[in-house]
Amino acid sequence: VYVHTQSEKRLIRVTLKKLEQILPQNFIRINKSTIVNTHYISQIEMQKTSSKIILSNNNEFYSSSNYNKGLRGELFK
Repeated sequence: VYVHTQSEKRLIRVTLKKLEQILPQNFIRINKSTIVNTHYISQIEMQKTSSKIILSNNNEFYSSSNYNKGLRGELFK
């Protein structure tokens, strides 16, 4: 798994499932290969089955339909 921070990109040996369990609650899985820190989400374009997520550094990601429901639930608590 590659972990991206503000200053570096680091390779760690852990599954996303395990990483998801140990990260704080402000990290959310948005598709089968991506976990994002909700503190750095600057914009979300909601669609019916997926969402476009734009981070503060302008990186864009798409949630899958499998994770979109959880994303909505987390963000609108």
